[in-house]
Amino acid sequence: MLCGGERVIPSDSELQGGYFLSPCVLSDVTDDMEIAREEVFGSVACLFPFSTEHEVIQRANNTTFGLAGGIFTRCVVSLSFLGILFHTFQTSN
Repeated sequence: MLCGGERVIPSDSELQGGYFLSPCVLSDVTDDMEIAREEVFGSVACLFPFSTEHEVIQRANNTTFGLAGGIFTRCVVSLSFLGILFHTFQTSN
């Protein structure tokens, strides 16, 4: 876990019996991890390192859920190319 994921105890007494965690970022996630394959109900961002555009396309096409995603790269050409292929992604550089 890169950051976050701490237990949060709400000030509202009606919510204090619940299980709340702060948003978290998981780094170096691999495709075989459960967090990468299962649907997550919470504020979790998984960071997948990649080397090639082909790897990104293969990963995106191999997902069962694909509810949300984003691409962060220093290469604007790759970003533009991948942004065209993935209409559901919000791209950023």
